[in-house]
Amino acid sequence: MDHTRGDIPTYQEDHRKCPSLDETDTDSEDLSDETANHVNSLELERINTYRLQQKTTVGSTRGPLPREQWLPMGAGKEYPPLLPDPEQYVVEFDGPDDPLHPYNWSMLRRAFLVCILCYATFAGSFASAVFSAAIGSVSEQFNIGTEAASLGVTLYVLGFAAGPTIWAPASELIGRRWPLSVGLFGCGVFSIACATAKDVQTIMISRFFAGLFAASPISIVPAVFADLFNNAQRGIIMSIFCMAVFIGPFAAPFVGGFIAMSSLGWRWTMYISAIMVFLGFILVLIFLDESYPPVILVRKASELRRQTHNWGIHAKQDEVEVDFKELIRNNFTRPITMLFTEPILLLISLYIAFIYGLMYALLGAYPVVFQGVYGMNMGVGGLAFVGLILGELLGGCYVLFLQGAYKRKLAANGDKPIPEWRLSPAILGAVLFTGGMFW
Repeated sequence: MDHTRGDIPTYQEDHRKCPSLDETDTDSEDLSDETANHVNSLELERINTYRLQQKTTVGSTRGPLPREQWLPMGAGKEYPPLLPDPEQYVVEFDGPDDPLHPYNWSMLRRAFLVCILCYATFAGSFASAVFSAAIGSVSEQFNIGTEAASLGVTLYVLGFAAGPTIWAPASELIGRRWPLSVGLFGCGVFSIACATAKDVQTIMISRFFAGLFAASPISIVPAVFADLFNNAQRGIIMSIFCMAVFIGPFAAPFVGGFIAMSSLGWRWTMYISAIMVFLGFILVLIFLDESYPPVILVRKASELRRQTHNWGIHAKQDEVEVDFKELIRNNFTRPITMLFTEPILLLISLYIAFIYGLMYALLGAYPVVFQGVYGMNMGVGGLAFVGLILGELLGGCYVLFLQGAYKRKLAANGDKPIPEWRLSPAILGAVLFTGGMFW
């Protein structure tokens, strides 16, 4: 059955329902408001959220220009009349079971994409810390202090911090696939540049830009998972993603240590990282289809225009213009404003920043203890990070164990999640983390 615009109401920016009926489909005329609301499930309502999010992130909120500022049609033509009912020309998903919607992709396909994306994230985070095994060799080869050499890790993490301001808006504008692919490719290229560097300056610059590009999977992969999975499934997937993010830096020291100690030398820590990242790039480029629903609708509209030669057909995303002044304002000033005006956001951000910084501080602290005090070599001393990896796995398994109770709460609340439901394991983790640091 060909569902029409009457089946799926369109939501405007003020969230009012404005359905428009296709006169060629009599079935849609028989649908009551109650039926239409049933068909337009919670998942499809998220498309309206995506529209508003995209418009306030990368788009212009200005209306059309005054008529006197319009370009001429040319050839003496008058301006054509506006579309009689623009909403009739806006494409939507064909009901909640539309195969184009990522929620309706097969579970096997989505699980395979989870494996690919988690591996790509792991490779990027692994590359951030593997340089810690090369600090001593770089210091010796280029006659600099270990503190200066450790900037190779610091600058990569700074790139991590700066990258989302580029990749997040890009993913809202052109979709997920290409920013992810470009980010992984760039990270691999600059990792090779670091491996072949002839001076310290090249190493440091390459490490910063490698981190800048590696921030692409860190910032976009969670959005892809939100595209692929509903509220009941997303917690499981995000637990796996977080394990990939944090296990990467802890697996890097002993792997990099054994490589740096071998005949391969410290440069191969960068080559291995580049190979891992390039593998992730190839997998993403080949197997990841676009998952961002507004961009999927843009492609659907483009296909419909070719099929029907009705050039008025478009997606809501096509109506949003890119305004770089607003893009810069929204993505730089708005986060800072939110950070200092939302106490919960400020406190959580400070806590996560402290944990993340402490995690990378351990990359320098562990060698001092296990190599300097206990006399272990780089490879064996790096095995001390295995304990942190086991802790990450146990924490992830604990969150997965709680998923059943979370799903029951979600079902009882009409599939509307409450953020505080996730707070109890975070509180327990904070207490155990503190105890582990003293231990």
